[in-house]
Amino acid sequence: MFEAAAERQMTVSDDDEAGSVEEVDEVEPRSRFNATADKALLVKVLSIPPFTVERKMVTAMWKGVSKRLNQSLSTNFSFRSCRDRTGLLLRQYAVRKGRSEAASGTKTTMKTQGIETACQRLMQAAEKRVSARLIGGGQKKPQKRHRLSTLLQNEQEEAIERRKLEEQKVNLHREVLQLRREELDHQRHQHELIREHMQHQAAQTESLLKLVAAAISQTNT
Repeated sequence: MFEAAAERQMTVSDDDEAGSVEEVDEVEPRSRFNATADKALLVKVLSIPPFTVERKMVTAMWKGVSKRLNQSLSTNFSFRSCRDRTGLLLRQYAVRKGRSEAASGTKTTMKTQGIETACQRLMQAAEKRVSARLIGGGQKKPQKRHRLSTLLQNEQEEAIERRKLEEQKVNLHREVLQLRREELDHQRHQHELIREHMQHQAAQTESLLKLVAAAISQTNT
């Protein structure tokens, strides 16, 4: 239910634009999404979740997402491709989540962990938005204005979430560096063991040669 609501919210911009005429620009080759672009896209979407903006602002929100993404990655994604890619990632996440719950012991790989976390946060935002709509559906006069304190609190919560995402990135980078250091230390230890073994063998060989030389000299005398 939440996946369908999220997709409807993200695609509402096409309905609003049905009666408008867009300027036709020169066609440029579009960029292709990969794991890096997916992570960057979800980070941009998380900064302004599409489920929290008004209907008439959805298109502008996606255009802002595509603009910031293209500036950060030097790419050429359209706002529709960003919107459709986000919907695809959410659907894939829902499928993987269902399979993971059905099969115990399933673990998320390091490569997709960032994407999984971002998708989970987006799904939580969608669930919160849909729940709020269901609760507010029974009210005759929905509240149109938010109190200033509520708006400030929402901004603070979003800022905290962004800081958490940045901290997760930093912690992940530290873990990768730590693993590399441990691997180098292990390699050095192995090389040291090999060197000591070779020195021991050389010492044994030298001792045997001395014994053989002594035995030969005694035989000659």
